[in-house]
Amino acid sequence: MRIAPRIYNTLVLCLAVASIWWNGCSPGSEGSPTSGRAPIYVSEDLYPVMEAEVQAFQKQYESASIDILTASPREAIAHLVNDSVKLVVVSRPPTAEEWAVMAKNSISIDSVLVAYDGVAVIANAANRMPSITVELLSALASGKKPSLRSVGGTAADGVILAFGGRNSDMREELARRLVPGQEYIEAVAPCTTTAHAIVFVADNPAAIGFIGLSWTKQLPTSVTVLNVGDPAFKRLPYYDTLEYFPPHPAHLYRNYYPLRRSIYVLSRGIHVNVDKGFLAFLAGREGQSVFNTNGLVPATMPVRLVP
Repeated sequence: MRIAPRIYNTLVLCLAVASIWWNGCSPGSEGSPTSGRAPIYVSEDLYPVMEAEVQAFQKQYESASIDILTASPREAIAHLVNDSVKLVVVSRPPTAEEWAVMAKNSISIDSVLVAYDGVAVIANAANRMPSITVELLSALASGKKPSLRSVGGTAADGVILAFGGRNSDMREELARRLVPGQEYIEAVAPCTTTAHAIVFVADNPAAIGFIGLSWTKQLPTSVTVLNVGDPAFKRLPYYDTLEYFPPHPAHLYRNYYPLRRSIYVLSRGIHVNVDKGFLAFLAGREGQSVFNTNGLVPATMPVRLVP
């Protein structure tokens, strides 16, 4: 009998979780996947959704405790390599340089793609900007366009870019997307967290910010999320109209929204303990549902698209 792909994937996941439970209950195991305490590092701009994941996990398993620490992907992976944590959640896989360090030191890292996120572009509502293209974002980031007025806004002052810190994964992500091989303009807001970046955009009409989707639920009314278009994108081969898309999960899933990114859980040598239980939770039905309710797209479970 041939098993449908969706059913097969579910069976595989169930067997994996069952294996965790069986080993966790075996004599001589090194702990339980549903009890104990473990620290994890997560990318700072993923904090809201990961906080929701941890709360859901701890509500279901009251004997489990996960301590969330925030860092840039580079810092989080360094902690994993140094074996100070067993689990990190980041918005990119290790770089070639990081893989080389691990190979040199015979360190084995497992990677699981758990969700798809989007980079939300935010602006002060006073600019009355409903949308922007990837090309114009690149022009702003490189200095080819000097102000938001030059790209359809109203602020005439020099544009200021707002991220969750100069070493944040958001800055790294946009450097690859918007200014590959170049430098950002010098006008980068002195923010240390995504929350600071949101406040900065709310207070400065000349600023344009970049945040993870799970932060959009916390935006004040003075900040708007822009629709983003890519002139190189065509939904159909013969369709020439430039389309703008909001960072909605349906557009992320279909890959219509241009600024999509992948969320990975990286682990090192986790045994049958709470780290492994949390990883199984993130990849399982409950954890995938938490990603979905926070605006991200589940990567290990079937997706139901809603308007």
